[in-house]
Amino acid sequence: MINKQIIAITVAVMLVIAGGLFCFGNTISDTHAQQPQSNESVQSATAPQEAVPAEEPLNVGNGNVYLEQYKYDDSVHQLVLVRQSESSISEATLYLLEKNKYNQWYLIMECPAYIGQNGLDKTKEGDRKTPRGDFSLTHAMGINPDPGSIMTYTVITDTMYVCGDPEYYNQIIDTAYIDHHCGSNSEHLIKYVPQYNYTLYIGYNPQNEYGKGSAILLHCFGSYPYTMGCVAIAEENMIKVLQTVSNGSRICIY
Repeated sequence: MINKQIIAITVAVMLVIAGGLFCFGNTISDTHAQQPQSNESVQSATAPQEAVPAEEPLNVGNGNVYLEQYKYDDSVHQLVLVRQSESSISEATLYLLEKNKYNQWYLIMECPAYIGQNGLDKTKEGDRKTPRGDFSLTHAMGINPDPGSIMTYTVITDTMYVCGDPEYYNQIIDTAYIDHHCGSNSEHLIKYVPQYNYTLYIGYNPQNEYGKGSAILLHCFGSYPYTMGCVAIAEENMIKVLQTVSNGSRICIY
């Protein structure tokens, strides 16, 4: 009889313990399932949003129209603005700008520049004026070796000209490959030292209309405080431009 009671008590105790463990397990499980996530855990699961930087104010005069025009143009990542001086028709300021991923323009470089001896608004060959407007930058080239140009760079050789003849007017030709003798109105590129040490060809007169003007380049300073119609800057600044601009860049002269 005593043994039966002991057995019964033992079984009862075991059932209580088992029931307690089962309930304890359910209690933990239910509590975990119903417990709301803290604000801290929700915030840590959400990626922080990157703050858009404040846009830098740029004093480029009428050049702002070009900044707006190309702000959302994905094919244009750099702009070269050339702003004529108010005090001298052959002096200017060049601004090199790049666009960030927020479509904001920021200034890479600002430097003095020279333009045509007779200012802007070129209409014909020999008027010593620089064309006004918005142009492409078509070729990177120079007498000196490639300084790390982003655009494909061509080293000028003794057989390269910007032709002034009707057949190849306003075109860069290499007489080593094209059977043509360029006349006196042409530019034998290798002779223009230091101006053509580093250059970018400006896409003026892309139809190559004879007599409208040819060989308009962005190049290094020469000996005079003006050009025959090109845009000129210091050699170290010209290198900086070459190391910055990519295909699709524009030069805007105003």
